[in-house]
Amino acid sequence: MATASNKTRWSDHQLTMWERAKEALLRDWEQTKFDLGGRDALPLSQSLTDTLRQAQGTQVLPPRNVPNRHGRIDAVRFGYLSASALFPDPVPWSLDIQGELERRWLREGADFDWELALPHVRYGWEYAWAVSHRAAPPPPSPPSPPSPPSPPSQSASPSPEKKRKHLIDVLHEFKTAMFVTHHSGSYTLHGRPMNIAEVKDDGEITFSTSLQAEMVDELIHNPEALVVFQGKLKYASISGKAIVSKDRFEIDRLWDDSWNAFFKGKQDPTLCLVKVRPRDGDYWDMAGITTVRFWLEAASSFLMGEKPAAGHDDRISAHVSLMSEETLQ
Repeated sequence: MATASNKTRWSDHQLTMWERAKEALLRDWEQTKFDLGGRDALPLSQSLTDTLRQAQGTQVLPPRNVPNRHGRIDAVRFGYLSASALFPDPVPWSLDIQGELERRWLREGADFDWELALPHVRYGWEYAWAVSHRAAPPPPSPPSPPSPPSPPSQSASPSPEKKRKHLIDVLHEFKTAMFVTHHSGSYTLHGRPMNIAEVKDDGEITFSTSLQAEMVDELIHNPEALVVFQGKLKYASISGKAIVSKDRFEIDRLWDDSWNAFFKGKQDPTLCLVKVRPRDGDYWDMAGITTVRFWLEAASSFLMGEKPAAGHDDRISAHVSLMSEETLQ
């Protein structure tokens, strides 16, 4: 009995689409290896947008190991040729090289601004350096047995301590946050933006406010509070108990001249601190190569008509316990 071949199950269009998607993903992986310092990798000027558009067929797919051309070809050529003209063997990019190339660029009277050309010039230089670096034979080393590859979709989950540190690191990047309390005598929520005075390594967050502020009265009736942080690629939230402090030593230590807009100096009797002692928190960190790989896997599944793998990566988002004996009191 004859069995159906791959060609009977896949149309020419589907086969072409798969080959295109595969080539785009291979280019993205080559760029990722270069970004991570891979010795044998080449810079292809490949972004996530390039990968998706090339896989969909809306952007030209260059030959393998040939960089994308986003315009500014003269700038790329200038950087590439300068690497060979200035040094017998191209060297890594530096601020000294940048300054010398800027002088040469302006002296030659190029058609567009140096600031616009700079990333393309640097790309051409680094491409020349990478080609030269790749051609050099690696230093001899004793052979070692290859280690078995680990499945990319089964990355080890970070330990609770690493997740805790990740959350605190994210918190330290913010200067403002939304402080959410309960209205006095009700369960309705009340939020307001506030400047952060301090974030401690245990997750405790301190704000300055006035004893006459509505939030102080709300915290006296219900000390439960939620603090929400939002950025372009990073988000976090902290929940716990808030206390109102009139500690003059702490006020003096944390005093910022910008507070003069709201208080009559450090000795203003209405000035107080609000400290949120954390119970738990969450973070969503959408920056970095881990997130790029996550979305590439999702995009690849979409292009193939498959359902993305279930689950999430704790390196991108996680719920973190910040309980301490002081918080439990």
